[in-house]
Amino acid sequence: MTDTSSLTQLVRTQHYMLQVVSLLLWLLSVVSFTGCTSLVRSPHSADPSSRRSVEPTWVPVGSFSTTFDVEAVDRSYNLRLAARLVDGVVVASGERFSFNHEVGRRTLERGFRVAPVLAFEGKRPAMGGGICQVSTTIYNAALYADLRILHRYPHSRPIRYVPLGRDATVSWGSKDLIFENPHPHPIRLSASTQHGRLVVTILAPDALSYEVRLETADHEQATPRKQLQVNEQSERLSIGGVWVKLYRHRVVDGSVVATERIGGASFYPFRRRLEAP
Repeated sequence: MTDTSSLTQLVRTQHYMLQVVSLLLWLLSVVSFTGCTSLVRSPHSADPSSRRSVEPTWVPVGSFSTTFDVEAVDRSYNLRLAARLVDGVVVASGERFSFNHEVGRRTLERGFRVAPVLAFEGKRPAMGGGICQVSTTIYNAALYADLRILHRYPHSRPIRYVPLGRDATVSWGSKDLIFENPHPHPIRLSASTQHGRLVVTILAPDALSYEVRLETADHEQATPRKQLQVNEQSERLSIGGVWVKLYRHRVVDGSVVATERIGGASFYPFRRRLEAP
């Protein structure tokens, strides 16, 4: 009886010890696994933030600013909206930027308002009035960043916030500002407004190795094909104009090393009253 009882107790003890050993082995495997993953970080087990692409250090390569009247509420609203839509846009090397593509159709549903736009006969209300100041400011920043201008259109009349030959009007479906990034790295647009000033800066991972200077020259009187006569409120007016050419110079150590004419000449009309016949 005693031998049987002792044998039963021994079997129970062995069974218990096997359970304990199994538990210890399981715990050891868990500790070993968690230890590997916490001490030896593979690329797949690393912190997700460490797997993100490294953000380049952006430096300004071209910048331009213009001022606007904050009391023109609807125009200022459109201007700020367009600036927000282009802010942060990245253009890869060899790729193109289109103002109309980035800003989109100017409609009430998209938040734009009716505001004055510049026309030959003067100012008139139109949807999205004021965004041409954004395209013009971008155009000048792109010029200083030495980007390749593909499409740009002048206004029908001179505008106050940039010199002749350096404006860029836009119109959905017809006139667009398009430039290409010729640099071997991406560029990024930064656009902001504050206290009646719009600032556009072109950023890149590397600074230009030269300085960019702009020059408007060759102010020529309009050719006869651009001159005409109109009757306005029974008053005879002569419409003439002036051609303006824009040049971009690359400068190294104070010396011009390259000069490029930007597009064709821009025509700006003027009106004057004719003497009575």
